[in-house]
Amino acid sequence: MAVAVITRTAQAKLVEYGGEETLIMRDGEVVAVLAEGDPLLYLLQLPVGRLRTMRRRLEPVLKRRRFERSIFEAILKYREGFLTRPAA
Repeated sequence: MAVAVITRTAQAKLVEYGGEETLIMRDGEVVAVLAEGDPLLYLLQLPVGRLRTMRRRLEPVLKRRRFERSIFEAILKYREGFLTRPAA
């Protein structure tokens, strides 16, 4: 499962404020589009260990909220990818 995170300038037609938006994609399909200021963007900055702890603690909630679980799992997979990339 390949996960990509892309930040781009938001299209003014789709977003009334402009600014930036972050796309989270898994296997070429968009999982979520997060607008600038979305609290979920904070998760992209957290270390993998912290994300794993959060996943365990939030498990009851994530089981009921599949969409949020999908986003969370994609972010975790994306962050885990940084652990396996060779140093440049």
